[in-house]
Amino acid sequence: MVYPPYAAPFADSSTPPVLGAQQRAMLTALGQRPGRTLTRERLASRLNLPVLTARRADVLLDGINATLGEATVTQVPRRGLRMTPYSYTPSVRSL
Repeated sequence: MVYPPYAAPFADSSTPPVLGAQQRAMLTALGQRPGRTLTRERLASRLNLPVLTARRADVLLDGINATLGEATVTQVPRRGLRMTPYSYTPSVRSL
């Protein structure tokens, strides 16, 4: 099976990466439509939070990127957050 970079198994670590409940929920909300930008207000409604402040969004984002890789979720200035879409093109080997 081919894994995208943010979902690859971590063979070099004895403990698996751990994301908190809100980080998993944020990753799920962003992963449903990778490449689309979601505002903090829309993310707050999907995460069932009354308000998602810029600081709280940064903390969640930093935790996701620290665990899964720096380019997993990016901030779009004055727009919101976006999950980097992953595309895989298999290499063709000639026999």
